[in-house]
Amino acid sequence: MMNNSSEILNSMPKAELHAHLNGSLSLSTIQKLIDLKTAHHCEDVHNLESIISKLCDEKHNKTLDECFQVFKIIHQLTDSEKSIYIATVDVIKEFAKENVRYLELRTTPRAIDGSIDTYVNAVIKGIDDCRKEKIPILVKLLLSIDRSRGVDVAKQIVDLTISLGHARNDVVVGLDVSGNMAMSNITDYFPLLQKVKDAGLKLTVHTAEVRNDAEAEAILRLKPDRIGHGTFISPSLIESPHLLNLLMESNIPVELCLTSNLVCKTVPSYQDHHLKVFLEHGIPFSICTDDKGVFSTSLSQEYLIVSRTFNFTLSTMWSFSWKSLDYTFAAQNEKEDLRKIWKEWEHKNEKRVLRTSSDLVLNTNCQYEDQAGQCFDVYIFDVVRIFKRKAIQFSQIKKTKMENEAEKKFFRLQHIIPRDLSSASVKVSAGSSPSSQIVSVNAPEEFIFKMVFGNLAGKIWGPPDGHPVLALHGWLDNSGTFDTLIPLLPPNLRIVAVDTAGHGLSDPFPPDIAYNFVDCVLGIERLARHFNWDKFSLIGHSLGGAMAMMYAGVFPDKVDKLVCLDVVRVIPTKTETIHLRLQKATHKLLKLENAIIAGPEKPMSYADAVERCVMGTFGSLDEKACDILFKRGLKKVEEDGYVFTRDRRLLAAPLSFIAKEHQLFLAHKVTADVLIIKFSEGPYFEAPEDYEEHIEALKTSSKRVQYVTVEGMHHTHLRNPESISSIISEFFKNL
Repeated sequence: MMNNSSEILNSMPKAELHAHLNGSLSLSTIQKLIDLKTAHHCEDVHNLESIISKLCDEKHNKTLDECFQVFKIIHQLTDSEKSIYIATVDVIKEFAKENVRYLELRTTPRAIDGSIDTYVNAVIKGIDDCRKEKIPILVKLLLSIDRSRGVDVAKQIVDLTISLGHARNDVVVGLDVSGNMAMSNITDYFPLLQKVKDAGLKLTVHTAEVRNDAEAEAILRLKPDRIGHGTFISPSLIESPHLLNLLMESNIPVELCLTSNLVCKTVPSYQDHHLKVFLEHGIPFSICTDDKGVFSTSLSQEYLIVSRTFNFTLSTMWSFSWKSLDYTFAAQNEKEDLRKIWKEWEHKNEKRVLRTSSDLVLNTNCQYEDQAGQCFDVYIFDVVRIFKRKAIQFSQIKKTKMENEAEKKFFRLQHIIPRDLSSASVKVSAGSSPSSQIVSVNAPEEFIFKMVFGNLAGKIWGPPDGHPVLALHGWLDNSGTFDTLIPLLPPNLRIVAVDTAGHGLSDPFPPDIAYNFVDCVLGIERLARHFNWDKFSLIGHSLGGAMAMMYAGVFPDKVDKLVCLDVVRVIPTKTETIHLRLQKATHKLLKLENAIIAGPEKPMSYADAVERCVMGTFGSLDEKACDILFKRGLKKVEEDGYVFTRDRRLLAAPLSFIAKEHQLFLAHKVTADVLIIKFSEGPYFEAPEDYEEHIEALKTSSKRVQYVTVEGMHHTHLRNPESISSIISEFFKNL
């Protein structure tokens, strides 16, 4: 992690979706409100100040009941129109100061001078005045129901919410349900909540903050727009996974508040927070504060806690912030304006965050801090959870540095390799690694093979008598992913790069045949027999590398060398969650099938296709990389209208799963020389000990196992092939 990660996270635009007004008061604001009171209004004002200071002390371990007590005490300070106004303005400005650019405040209206309207109007006035001051933050308001106050009071708040939701829809966007869960039955409020939904307003409900499975299930079946906390939905805290399953099916975003949960002792530690479980199961979430004043935190601090606890990269933290915009209750045009702010910051900080290393160098030691990354990667995978680890160095690699500053900044090649198919060779200009200054290879030949399911397309480099190598691309990519790398490899290699079924220019599987991991193993063997290869090598990127690893274990006598780029193996499936993953994959596949039946994809512009892939890979692909992949991965269907060539069913996760035990068994069978190249900012699919265990298993039968780390993102082999070409070329010496 970069030393200035705290500074960057503070400067990063963020969206706060779960902030209680009274719980967000800082001690400085509380002091202002105390100063408003006189001895006549509060005789024990100094004692009140002492109690609040203690309860707001982050070192004081509070129970959930104590947290509710804090609100009761603070409510004594916000009991006038002026104090509510001051509280609102201060909270907004404090969030804006840490670059929160979107804020949803929530508050439970209380009667001021006999009317809850007075309370709410004071809050709205504070929001309006901040807008007039041009404070750089968009603020929305949720009125809250406090369940401890009963249904009758809740009805008043619901009616006011609906009224203001129409009269001041620029501010009031919906309703929050909060309060002590033990004080009432949530189903008593359902008619009121449905009334809010029917009025077209948004609904968020505090859910499973404490253990109550029946209530949590009832709320999830109500299908609010978001839920708060969701702590006791995690199977790590309750015996049954049925609530998690229900949450996965509903796809309801969750407002996660780590420090709040820790201080209130609903989770034992940050490391045990259910964020990790939700991440693993693809549940959408937003990082929030809950009550930044009560818990002595800030949204930037929560981002830093998440980053350090789970070893997430800065680019991953930015992706969390970016995705949170999808879950806001802002209007669509407001979301678009917010995205422009986020993108502007991303552009200005591209080098610091999305390209966290300023130089393209090979790592020659093990001095990286543990890092982790998350990829909501709709282009490479549906949802991938990835955990990074320290580099395991099996050999010393000479460190090289790219010379061109623009190259450093954008991770782009200084010169684009010519693609003139009439030429018999290609040249790489100065600036490349010494071993690849000038490389001569045969120009690629396009091929189409007839298979059982249809045609399989691809391209072939190198002389007919060269050593056979099969190159396998990653999920949703195509053989173009190797276009910049293969010309830099030794000229004595006969490299076949194939578009696997449903990808690129290859035909998809028939409608009644789903895609599975083992299909790739079968596909590799089909190609080996087609070319009459008794012995050959494999190069695979991402899923292609995982399939190559599996094939090398199934057919160890056929593979002499194995190169895996940014992957070690297929993500193992835990026995206890296999039914959930299969269930989710089935639902997703059926949904995609229905969409296919309904009609073709809506065409998009070329620029939109590029943006979709760049954003979908969080910057792993850039425009030039897209141009290369789109030669096989995009087709024109109308004037300035394009669709992807890949089978839409590939957007669903495969329906076959592989246990860790099976993969370890196959790893013991691999006899080929193995080279694993990890890209430092690419996805890591498992915990460190799992990677190490697999690599140790490879060593039992393989005489040569190398693991090296190269700076870059998931598509470094495509965008900066020179950073790895010399490593691979050295690996293929002495064939």
